[in-house]
Amino acid sequence: MKRTVWCVAAVLLLSGTVQAQLTTGSLSGTVLDPNRAVVPAARVVATNTANGAKTETQSSEAGLYVVASLPVGQYEISVEK
Repeated sequence: MKRTVWCVAAVLLLSGTVQAQLTTGSLSGTVLDPNRAVVPAARVVATNTANGAKTETQSSEAGLYVVASLPVGQYEISVEK
C-alpha cells in the first residue's frame, strides 16, 4: 500500500514539470477570387516577417491550401495565380 501511494505521489509531482511546447505550426485556408469562386493551382507563399524565410505551396482544385511545419512566428501570406 505504501509503495502504491509513493508511486502515485511521484507521478503527480513529476507531471507538473513535463510540458510539451510546440515549435511549429501550420496555416490553412481557401483561395477565393473577388466573386468568391475558388482558385485552383494558386501559388501561396508564407514569408516569416522576422527573418524573410519563405515557404511555398499550391492550392488544390478546391482552392484549399496548407502550409505545414512553420516555425512559430509572424507571417505574411501572398497569393498569385
